[in-house]
Amino acid sequence: ETSVDPLARSVRSRLRKDHGIKSGVTVLLSVEKPTCKLLPIDQVAAPGQDPLDFQVVPNFRVRTIPVLGTLPAMFGMAAATFLLARLAGRDLDPDSPVSLTRAQYERQLTRLEDRERERFGSDDGVAVDIDEIVYLVRELWRGFSARAPRVVLPGGDKGLCRSTSELVLTRWDSRRPATVDNLVLLTREEADTHDSTDLETIRSAEPKFYRDVSLRLQRARHDFCCRHDQCLLQESSCAPLATA
Repeated sequence: ETSVDPLARSVRSRLRKDHGIKSGVTVLLSVEKPTCKLLPIDQVAAPGQDPLDFQVVPNFRVRTIPVLGTLPAMFGMAAATFLLARLAGRDLDPDSPVSLTRAQYERQLTRLEDRERERFGSDDGVAVDIDEIVYLVRELWRGFSARAPRVVLPGGDKGLCRSTSELVLTRWDSRRPATVDNLVLLTREEADTHDSTDLETIRSAEPKFYRDVSLRLQRARHDFCCRHDQCLLQESSCAPLATA
């Protein structure tokens, strides 16, 4: 996402226009909006000096933005961590920069309760609160359907915002209550299809999808067990996370 970074926005534009690259580039970014402007040219070079002598690299801008000295090191360490984890075959799953409103989370909880009443006659099986809805939508599923590639198409969302109007949470296993480790985010149509299908059919027909979702729900189980030092989830156990 480049809505808060003018330089990244320029690079993204050139990649798209000059090279036809629209997605698939791994980047390291900060979502903090710049608070400083480029330094005046007279603070870069003294009178009589050639400003080009102060370029960091050829064809790079002369004026710079003041940067806290520790930030480049922090970015470098983050990049090194990402690469080392990838080389070790343990890809990182960093926090999502997506920005959702509280109203969006509240609507997801309302939709879940409505869905439970429609399917089971009551919403007594809903064992999550608004904080767990935030975790599920933002952290676990990143505002995407579990069946969708995690790519925001150009023009699909604005800035760091993301539309969740077509998404709903539904039980992964209909035999268990709607706990934090048994809810999957899908489009309405996908959720209706899922609710009419049993897990054994999904396991047989779509083994990769079944495994991917199971691992994510196992992560939710692990996160909440560790967070409270005990397992608070019904019919669950704090088993170690499986290796992806």
